[in-house]
Amino acid sequence: CGADTVSDSGETTDRSHRWHMQEGVIHRPLVGGGILYDETGGKVHHLNDTAACVWEACRQGATMEELVGYVCAAYEVTPEQADQDVAAIVLELSVAGALR
Repeated sequence: CGADTVSDSGETTDRSHRWHMQEGVIHRPLVGGGILYDETGGKVHHLNDTAACVWEACRQGATMEELVGYVCAAYEVTPEQADQDVAAIVLELSVAGALR
């Protein structure tokens, strides 16, 4: 993640950025979400269902709008709530080095 895609306040500044999974991060699905293991950093990240949905959508690369669409299709949630949730997930995973 670059400085041009996530602001200091945690908001994405370029909604057309295509988020991708970082190489070297392994995903294992679990009931209710999944885990990510960063082989390089040796860190483990636990994902809830929504975060796992976002992670899978980033397999081929996805913009914020596409990610919001995936979450809205998977769960009964308003686009506004999905946007907030996706922004928080993308911020957390990008800061952790799991998304680029």
